[in-house]
Amino acid sequence: MTDDTRKDTNENAAKQKKPKKTLGIIAAGFDENDESSSLLERILDSGNLLSAYKRIKKNNEEPGIDGMKVDEIMPFLRDNGRELMASVRSGRYFPTPVRRAQLSKPGGGINRFCVPTVIDRMIQQAALQVLQGVFEPTFSDNCYGFRPGRNAQQAIQKAKTYYDDGFVYVADIDLAKYRDTENHEILIQAVENTIDERIVTDLIRKFLRNGVTESGRISTAYEGTSQCGNLAPLLVNIYLTEFDLMLESKGLNFVRYADVCKIYVQSRGAARRATAGCTRFLEKKLKLKPVGKRKKKEGLLNAGRAIVKPAASALTRKKQSSIEKAK
Repeated sequence: MTDDTRKDTNENAAKQKKPKKTLGIIAAGFDENDESSSLLERILDSGNLLSAYKRIKKNNEEPGIDGMKVDEIMPFLRDNGRELMASVRSGRYFPTPVRRAQLSKPGGGINRFCVPTVIDRMIQQAALQVLQGVFEPTFSDNCYGFRPGRNAQQAIQKAKTYYDDGFVYVADIDLAKYRDTENHEILIQAVENTIDERIVTDLIRKFLRNGVTESGRISTAYEGTSQCGNLAPLLVNIYLTEFDLMLESKGLNFVRYADVCKIYVQSRGAARRATAGCTRFLEKKLKLKPVGKRKKKEGLLNAGRAIVKPAASALTRKKQSSIEKAK
């Protein structure tokens, strides 16, 4: 072997052994040889964190109360990554209070939401990427929102199947009216029914009870999930799984997509009974609270309004909405 050949071989070997710079920064404080299968170690796995970082960077969302932007994550981790990950492992990590923000809805009204810091959002995303797979087997087949491999078009097709089978009336359960009133203890219990790793459930609890800043004041969240950022959709599905399973146990045909739930029946009376039963379960069993005032004349006290209408018209509106979004 000539000197030049040996030199080229050594240089190539060095390049292959050289770790990726980005991965090295995010993985600061990790033992790459740790074969632990605990949920926390899977969450803090360097590859999982790198994937979470890429997702946060792609979304390029606005900063939290600390003002840190997405492109400042890597410099921060370069200096503080080892300490940050050690604090998560030891249970000393606490998320920074989220910033309350709001946007006007196209059809009127205000959509209120919370903005975590980009670092907290990265940890939330890393947790989501692991926990989603853990909870997927526990979810109902009739749940379509915020689940990998499922979408609104599939929900529409499912509803159409019910309609074609003669279930031409639908009871609308407007879960949006209960938004952000999830009881934390019920939610944590639902999480612990599947996860028995205390440090992970404690991490979820910290996100749930995180502070919320609004108009210069910080308050602790005692209910709801919006303060949990990227984890919020998964936590809502976990919370509503008991509701989904109750509907299944009653033999009801339904489709739930996030906070929209439609139950397909064969008569107006059956729709009214289904709506009344759902209301009792949501407000008594799950302790959800309807947001805003409800008129007594609205009749059945469900989440907002109890509407009974032919399923065909509901499907038409869904399809039209999907077509308009695609334009």
